[in-house]
Amino acid sequence: QVALSCKAVICCRVTPLQKADIVRLIRKNVKAITLAIGDGANDVGMIQAAHVGVGISGQEGLQAASSSDYSIAQFRFLKKLMFVHGAWSYIRLSRVILYSFYKNIALYMMQLWFAMFNGFSGQILFERWSIGMYNVIFTALPPLAMGIIDQTVSSRKRMEQPELYHNTQKGKHFKTSVFWAWILLALYHSLVTFLLSFRALSLGTVLANGQVVGNWFVGTATYTVMLFVVTIRASMTIDFWPKINYFAVWFGVFLWIFYLLIYCRLWPTFNVGVNLSNMDVELFETGSFWFMTPIIPFIVLTVDVAIKHFRKKFSPSIEQEVMEQENFEALGLEEDRQDSAFTRFLKGMIILFKRDMGWKRSRRHPPSASDVPLNAGDQSSYGSTTGRDADNVELSNFGPTVDVATGDSSSPGLKRAPTLRLVADNEHMRRGYAFSQSEAGLGGHSRTAVAQDQLVRRYDTSAGK
Repeated sequence: QVALSCKAVICCRVTPLQKADIVRLIRKNVKAITLAIGDGANDVGMIQAAHVGVGISGQEGLQAASSSDYSIAQFRFLKKLMFVHGAWSYIRLSRVILYSFYKNIALYMMQLWFAMFNGFSGQILFERWSIGMYNVIFTALPPLAMGIIDQTVSSRKRMEQPELYHNTQKGKHFKTSVFWAWILLALYHSLVTFLLSFRALSLGTVLANGQVVGNWFVGTATYTVMLFVVTIRASMTIDFWPKINYFAVWFGVFLWIFYLLIYCRLWPTFNVGVNLSNMDVELFETGSFWFMTPIIPFIVLTVDVAIKHFRKKFSPSIEQEVMEQENFEALGLEEDRQDSAFTRFLKGMIILFKRDMGWKRSRRHPPSASDVPLNAGDQSSYGSTTGRDADNVELSNFGPTVDVATGDSSSPGLKRAPTLRLVADNEHMRRGYAFSQSEAGLGGHSRTAVAQDQLVRRYDTSAGK
């Protein structure tokens, strides 16, 4: 209990086995995800005992890096690994799992609703090949877009605001309540889509050739509507929209239409597709089909849009607030919480329009000189000046004055200078700066050793030793 009440606990001179036992003790008594990081062979047991193991490939060999889940070159990279890539990975996996359950329940539960209307005779609603290709082709790319490309809040904002990590640390994106909310949403979409489609295409609907619609006509039309529903729901889930995501989300819908045009013409040339023979012509010549295809998804997803807007308006998460702030900053618009819903809607449409026109700067754009200050007291900033446009760097109050001519830092004739100005061109700025560990004076004089906090030495990282 004493250890749990502390923010940090330091264990000195422990053996590798004791390190692993400490991690196992925490896993057993504390409901938390553990992470162990080390750089040597004595850390392997600890790394393997934790939920997530991170190894540093350094001077002590590659044993820790080879036994870990993730390998990094320096300890300072752990911040970005957790706050950016870790958070993105957690959100991506959560959405992929939830959406995969949702889209399958939404479609296949229609077979149960249809069974209630046919006396549980075993008659299926959808054609067999259409059922088999639903997950393999028509809805295969949206989960890939969520799991690989999607980004909730840019990496720059996540590094600037570590509090964004709290939602992922507390597991708010994937928990029991969220899972069952998606399941209930899938059941609702499935039931409403089936009832509205079945009603719109009742047996009284007459085709252009004078015949009435049948089982396969209703099933194919309902399948088309549901494909639009799950596709639009995927677009509401994704936050990051490069051009590849537009293709990934809507490719399945266009492929389904192309599939109908080809598959419905195979029979009788090939012994497949007999149930959907000439079905594309019947669908596209029926006014009810063109009426229900846009209207039913709009009705079904109205609840989703209302819930999403209500949460964003009255109970926004910190991630939603930061993403909205990013959009307004990128477009030069001012955000006002007092704006009416219509005003905020117009601003949102401007954001979408300018983003589609390519006016929105990519999130992967490197920060400018004003975004990354060079702080003389922070060693982590050295070496991070790549791409900086500044030609002059001024370090204020940088210790006692050093005589550049003699290397003597204790000359009585020199006064303490408040600043040390380093002037370099852009090429040299890209080399970086580092503190000297032990410099034996300047200008070839070895009688005076300049301490680390008294000298900044420019070095060339690309030069051979």
